[in-house]
Amino acid sequence: MMRRLSLVVLWSALLPVGLQGQGVGTAGSARLTLRDAVDSAMRNNVDVWIARSVADSARAETRIARALPNPVFSSIPNVPFQYSAALPLDIGPQRTSRARVSDLGALAAQSDLLDNARQVAFAARRAFLDVLLADARREIVSARRDIMRQLVAADSARVRAGDVPERALIRSSVELLRTETDVARAGIEAQAARLLLQGVMGVTKPDTALQ
Repeated sequence: MMRRLSLVVLWSALLPVGLQGQGVGTAGSARLTLRDAVDSAMRNNVDVWIARSVADSARAETRIARALPNPVFSSIPNVPFQYSAALPLDIGPQRTSRARVSDLGALAAQSDLLDNARQVAFAARRAFLDVLLADARREIVSARRDIMRQLVAADSARVRAGDVPERALIRSSVELLRTETDVARAGIEAQAARLLLQGVMGVTKPDTALQ
């Protein structure tokens, strides 16, 4: 179990470098992918940094707990060639218990690191999908606005020709205003979703035009 957790922690520590402190996926550059978003969040999240440091400290404490005591050297003053060396024995139950406790502490620290990494990756994936959802919603309301514009133009022609009463044109004009409001709201939601995603990724220079 310890070896498996160590491999996962090592993988999270060796993620490729790329997006920190930069505007990513801007107009004219490559589009941001889900893997890019997750990798950037894993590198730049403070909670993951802290958990990784705690895990490293726990592994160091495990090595200290398993280490043998240092030898003790002594000499008699003013007496040449009188030296002694002593090596304390530490092989009893106390050493076994100390090593077992340190192993459990290291396992708990690595479990916390994996849990933090899981939560950060989930937050990055959710924020990325929220951006896609906001874009799809904006496209839908934009298409509806285009339809309403065509309807208003058609009603205007029919009113001028006397085919329909003027209230039909008023009704379609009101619906057009509603769709214009929906498009503006959808645009704001799309920009907010992009800013939230870049915040999760740890981007220091967010861009509302992120692709």
